[in-house]
Amino acid sequence: MLERLRRAVAETPAAAQGQEVTVTVSIGGAVCQGESMDELLNLADDALYKAKNQGRNRVVMADGADAARERMEAAGQTAGELV
Repeated sequence: MLERLRRAVAETPAAAQGQEVTVTVSIGGAVCQGESMDELLNLADDALYKAKNQGRNRVVMADGADAARERMEAAGQTAGELV
């Protein structure tokens, strides 16, 4: 679904000041696998920043386990501390 959205935006010309321009988007997505809404939004946000860093006009999906582990390590937590 997100890839179809990205492609549709890129393939649909937009008008700006009387000229046709191409618009692209970078999208970060995440699939809920039991995370809280805040965690899910954080995963999608991380994926969005990865998409932006990899270049324009792309979709990056979060890998929930890896992203959560990276955040825990950054906060000095271990897996046993998450409940």
